[in-house]
Amino acid sequence: MRWPDFDNPLTKTEEFWRDRQQFLHQRGYLLRPRFRPDWKPSWKGTGLCPWDIDDFLFNPRSSLIDAVRIADDFKVVLKLVETRREEIPIARYLSSASLRADSRNRTVPILDVIPLPDTDDKALLVMPLLRHFEDPPFSYLCEVVEAVRQLLQ
Repeated sequence: MRWPDFDNPLTKTEEFWRDRQQFLHQRGYLLRPRFRPDWKPSWKGTGLCPWDIDDFLFNPRSSLIDAVRIADDFKVVLKLVETRREEIPIARYLSSASLRADSRNRTVPILDVIPLPDTDDKALLVMPLLRHFEDPPFSYLCEVVEAVRQLLQ
């Protein structure tokens, strides 16, 4: 992983997302301003420390990125996956209406699958952006026990 620098603030993996920003916008998903082709670092020339500026924060995970579904302002995660693997069919199966109705199905639902225009080898899974498991924090031991029970179920 390469940390961004002041002169070239996007990492190589972030450039992947920047290069597909317009395509994703046409598909109804909006990436953060950092990934728009016309983005200019907001800290340049201000004398402010970049680490304190939101658009300096970079994405260290190359296969995941947050976005917003334009139609309803819903926060989502886009996951880059290989189409030759079984992840897409399994995720679609677990997201089917009949399995989503089963209270034991705790998988993250797939909202959309977006084939990439420049390759047949990869696609994007669109999923809701979830919260951390400890947010809000546990208040009672019984809440921790119940969370562990559900995780192990």
